[in-house]
Amino acid sequence: MDNAFVFIVSTLVNLYIIAFIVRIILQSQRADTRNPMVQFILKVTNPLVLPLRRYMPSAYGLDTSSLVVAVVFKAAEFGLLLTILCNSTPGFAALAGMTFFGLLRTVLNLYFFLVLMSVIMSWVSTGSYNPAAMLVNKLAEPVLSPFRKLIPPIGGIDITPILAIIAIQALTMLLPQGQFFAGLGCPPAVAMI
Repeated sequence: MDNAFVFIVSTLVNLYIIAFIVRIILQSQRADTRNPMVQFILKVTNPLVLPLRRYMPSAYGLDTSSLVVAVVFKAAEFGLLLTILCNSTPGFAALAGMTFFGLLRTVLNLYFFLVLMSVIMSWVSTGSYNPAAMLVNKLAEPVLSPFRKLIPPIGGIDITPILAIIAIQALTMLLPQGQFFAGLGCPPAVAMI
């Protein structure tokens, strides 16, 4: 039962965190707000972002209010799950480390799936307007553009998504997984949160 509860809570919280991360990326990419997918992200995140934005404006082109909400949700997720599953409350340093690396893992996983969806959509919806495809391509562009500068299309085939996926997976493998949980007396299954 604990595993099902952990899965449900983690999935729901991470989906909401992803909405805030996507909002940050959309702002940095200056995405078209008339796109229905962009409007959905804005409507889902506005109730928490707009009140906070009064006190915390954007800085250096970064939507700081969305970032703060994502950090708070990730910290709350870890704090709640660790309190329930490990019967201990993590200290501030451990919780801060778990939150930072947890958000970084979420961003890397998001970009992995965005690049993958971008490739699949390029095969399926070529030449037609699709709001979802436009949004996915806009979101994946910050990851793909550095690779496109290094390697141009070879024979009309763009291999940069393969290189981007390899780089994302390598970075994900470098992130600490269970080191923060070891000192809290948690069972090994909790390290997979």
